[in-house]
Amino acid sequence: MKIKRKITLLIVSYLILSIILILGTNYYIENKTNKLRKQSSERFENFFRNQNKFVDTRYANTTVRYSKITKPSNPLYSGENLDTWNEKYSDIYNFYKIDPTDNGWNLFVAGKFFPNTMVIYRIFPSYVGYLKQENSYTYNSIPSVETCVREAYEYWTNDSKSRYIDHYQRGNENRIKDLIRNVPNEYFGWNFDKDKIQLASANRMFSSEVLGRMGCISNNYYRVFSESTKWETYEIEKRSDVIERDKSLRLITGSIILTVILLSFLIPLIIQNISLEKKKREHD
Repeated sequence: MKIKRKITLLIVSYLILSIILILGTNYYIENKTNKLRKQSSERFENFFRNQNKFVDTRYANTTVRYSKITKPSNPLYSGENLDTWNEKYSDIYNFYKIDPTDNGWNLFVAGKFFPNTMVIYRIFPSYVGYLKQENSYTYNSIPSVETCVREAYEYWTNDSKSRYIDHYQRGNENRIKDLIRNVPNEYFGWNFDKDKIQLASANRMFSSEVLGRMGCISNNYYRVFSESTKWETYEIEKRSDVIERDKSLRLITGSIILTVILLSFLIPLIIQNISLEKKKREHD
């Protein structure tokens, strides 16, 4: 009976330790998840602590190809859209479309959109409109399309009135690439989605309502319109499959260890019990 009590006690201990293993593993995984969630989030939030947008030059002063086109037609409806059309196009006499593959310059923009969410897009010149002149002789001073495009780039990256000037710095694209590499850890990574936020697109219809969505610059001679590519969304998300694999591996490993320990004690006791039972039958 003494050996049987030891066997029973050993099995009960095994069950108790198994429960402790499950509870302990869940507690460990939960704490590790919280720690790694905080780590990835802090890396992201600290990066955008002092500014929420980073602008850089992807390329500049490259070939500009363009073609003359008809400016958007005067809308048949009134109200705000008509006012927008008048503001953008009523004083334009010649209109040129910039080839998107040879457009002179391209700006990289990355910004914090929500907590733990970043968007990346590119800004580029799309159209050049030449303004009507009060005096006929001033038409001789009209700059070329290439000059208009180049001056638009200089404005966006150097002029104090530019909306991008406070965020612009060469090397910002590499800083964002470093952020993309540094934020992920064992349990958290980027959910990359090109279609989640569709506030901007490089392939919009030729429409007076959307043309120049990213703004335009204007002087006495011309107006240069700017567009953006589709927004790419980077969102920190939990890698649930990785967490579950880690949890399962720890439970399996712990169970194997406990089982080996149990058997190392249980088998000798069972053998000893069988031997005693055999001797008891022989004496009977």
